[in-house]
Amino acid sequence: MMKLLVLAALVAVTLANDSYVVVAPSKVRPGMEFSVSVNILKATSDVTVTTALFRTNDNSQIASSTTTLQQGAPKTVDLQVPEDIRSGSYELHVSGAGGLTFTNKTNIAFSSKAKSVLVQTDKAMYKPGQTVNFRVLAVHPDLSLYKGNMDIDIYDANSNKIKQW
Repeated sequence: MMKLLVLAALVAVTLANDSYVVVAPSKVRPGMEFSVSVNILKATSDVTVTTALFRTNDNSQIASSTTTLQQGAPKTVDLQVPEDIRSGSYELHVSGAGGLTFTNKTNIAFSSKAKSVLVQTDKAMYKPGQTVNFRVLAVHPDLSLYKGNMDIDIYDANSNKIKQW
């Protein structure tokens, strides 16, 4: 049954007069690139594709880019999201003109996550009284290392603070 469904989908794409695929993240983060992948599957000629990110509260454009694509040559369009965007509703607009005309909109969630903290210990299990050796790394969403100061607090199972650096 699954093979038949996949075959039907492939035949539909092959027989379609004009078709395209757009793939984008579901979340936008301040200061990060927002990469949108576009593939023109079938078109009569080159297609000019415009991608734009809008804040829906006030319909203001946050970032945009225009590029030309050829049929069968996928391309990634990078939108640079400003550092100062704030929480709210966002929408991605993708449109094509030329050999294929289309317009597509989708809602994008805002994620304010700025850093991830990774904690590594020298052993998986400890016995009472053993020294715990550890290191802490903080990374930005693009995995570049955070080089600023950090406060580290160690708590026991009863939420009592044991140590602070």
